[in-house]
Amino acid sequence: MNQIISLSDINLFKVQDRLSGGIYCGSDQEWYPSKRKKLTGCGPSTAANLLLYDNRRKGMSSESCDKKCLLTLMEEVWKFVTPEANGIPSTKLFIDGLKMYAKKKKRIYSYFSLDIPKNKEERQKISEVVEFIASGIQQDRPVAFLNLCNGKEQHLERWHWVTIYSLEYNTNINNVWAYICDEGESKKINLSLWLRTSTMGGGFLYFTEQDEIVLAD
Repeated sequence: MNQIISLSDINLFKVQDRLSGGIYCGSDQEWYPSKRKKLTGCGPSTAANLLLYDNRRKGMSSESCDKKCLLTLMEEVWKFVTPEANGIPSTKLFIDGLKMYAKKKKRIYSYFSLDIPKNKEERQKISEVVEFIASGIQQDRPVAFLNLCNGKEQHLERWHWVTIYSLEYNTNINNVWAYICDEGESKKINLSLWLRTSTMGGGFLYFTEQDEIVLAD
């Protein structure tokens, strides 16, 4: 029997377009108004997902933010988690942006990351990847996933950030699936296949927040 690890309330990612009635799983970079942001906005969109979940989790409400509200958050996050000419191709750049956002909001986050090397011989075992992602999910923290090359996993785009909210794996942890929010949709990807076949690697990260600590003015 497969084991499944999930966030406490996946519905906290759900947002509604109050004009069309459509329901989305987190953000979609296509919502950005400009061409550049549509093309390169997967990083800030994923950061907005992590912050959306955290905000709703603390507010104990899944109805406090619709599509318009989430787009406002995406635009705000863009100012800090800002893609360069080649996007945001590392966990470090992503975290650097979150640090600036946190400083602006007078909060202190603790950051955790796991980089997957380009060289396959240097990569972690799938069990180590599962352990890292599970450590975030078990603290009720979604995990940002950077995929620089999707390899043989056809349900992923290359050079792309997505949000992991659940893991499923068998007893031997040799077949691992991740459930993600991507482009406003919920998708299932074969994470073990990605780890074996990606030619460029990528990385994973999440943050925790110390609510009792704020930065001084």
